[in-house]
Amino acid sequence: MTVRHLFSDGKGQVAILFPDGTRAEGSCSAIDDQADLALVEFRGRPSTPCVPISAAPIAAQETIWQVGY
Repeated sequence: MTVRHLFSDGKGQVAILFPDGTRAEGSCSAIDDQADLALVEFRGRPSTPCVPISAAPIAAQETIWQVGY
């Protein structure tokens, strides 16, 4: 997940560059203009840790909070 304003047209191909110089191809698959959020899906780096946002699955229509810049 990242910020929506990075994508001029909302969807498309992106390149993700990791701190160690590794590059992965991905795509912006969903956006929320009101919350300024974008979902980027990528493959090619299975060792990248996933940070859970909840101990339990999020239910449909459940409120979540966006924190950060």
